Amino acid sequence: MAKDYVPGPDNDFNKFQANLIKQITDNKSGWHLPTTEAADWTILTDPATGKQLIFEKAYAKVATGVFTRGDVQAKDDARAAYESSDKNNVDDCSIRVYYNRYIKNNQFVTNEQRVNMGLPVFDKTKTPTPPAGEKVVNEELIGSIESLFHLKIVSSIITPQSKSKGKEEGVDAVEVWIALTEADKKECPGIDSFKIAGEAQRGSCTLSFEPDKEGKRCWFIARKRFKGKTKTYGHFSAPWNSVIS
Repeated sequence: MAKDYVPGPDNDFNKFQANLIKQITDNKSGWHLPTTEAADWTILTDPATGKQLIFEKAYAKVATGVFTRGDVQAKDDARAAYESSDKNNVDDCSIRVYYNRYIKNNQFVTNEQRVNMGLPVFDKTKTPTPPAGEKVVNEELIGSIESLFHLKIVSSIITPQSKSKGKEEGVDAVEVWIALTEADKKECPGIDSFKIAGEAQRGSCTLSFEPDKEGKRCWFIARKRFKGKTKTYGHFSAPWNSVIS
């Protein structure tokens, strides 16, 4: 199991979050973030109501060594909200949610920046190797353009017996792989042409592209990862040069 990037002890977490927010502040202008990022960033860093402020105040109180049981509970609640947020509220944000939405699959975030933030390095070296004879279990992948740099892939992660859009039991992640070709290419490229681009979170994956990729045709496949095993499913081509906004 991969090591969690968020430290466990409060002291280590406090140092981690302070550095993370500073590093994001210093670098995010070059990440080509969507407009939705502004509201999420406010939730985390607003100088009056931000989750960072609430946690740091609660943590500082306990760190003095003079505190009540209520102070400890307030610190624990503040950390929980700051670290993981409310899963039932799609408008909420936290460190983990911000990472998944804007950093994890963003190719404009360099590996050097990831290291400086204390986050996992983006691995672009994988190549798809599906087992021989593996069957397609789902072909429902839809491509649409979010902006010049962002292509949003909406995937229905379903099994033949279920209508759930959540990951089926035992699935660690849903990997998204892409191959870029000229716009007029009609035949799907070979499997060796695909490189991992990111992972779908809650049925969607936002990918970032360099400006020189404009006009290319982007082909997608997705792969479910089962504790060391994989299943590859679905592929289609999405010509995105004509719908850039």
